[in-house]
Amino acid sequence: MAKLKINGQDKIYIGNQCVWCMQDTSFGSGRYVNRYPAEIYSEEHQAILEGYCCDVCEQEYIDSLDEEERQQTYCTSCNKITNSSREDYQSEFTCNDCGAEVQEEK
Repeated sequence: MAKLKINGQDKIYIGNQCVWCMQDTSFGSGRYVNRYPAEIYSEEHQAILEGYCCDVCEQEYIDSLDEEERQQTYCTSCNKITNSSREDYQSEFTCNDCGAEVQEEK
């Protein structure tokens, strides 16, 4: 892993690895679906790690939030309720189950 200086910050691109668990998220790994680009500051490397966040780590993060940090959302198409992080989402996003637009529950 080479450390690069980008906009005055040290960054390390870790490719298809998850920035949290360091597991492979490439196609065929079982962690490719629902991954998203992510970066975190690593004390160990004294740099920003740039790669992906896998769905397993995202779900662990959401599960660790208390009720005030969560919001209930529902899908008007499949009528399923899901939890999401208030800081991660706007009032609308896409349902993971059916792909329809999801809105914040009032």
